[in-house]
Amino acid sequence: MVYISMLLNKTMAMINEFTWGKQPLIIVMADSGGQLLIF
Repeated sequence: MVYISMLLNKTMAMINEFTWGKQPLIIVMADSGGQLLIF
């Protein structure tokens, strides 16, 4: 579960970098428990 969370975090980080400056709508932060917070 942690591995999947880390992989998802990396993917979301890549998406954030790609869309940054265009439409920064996705900001993902993960705590130590792997829960995702999307703002």
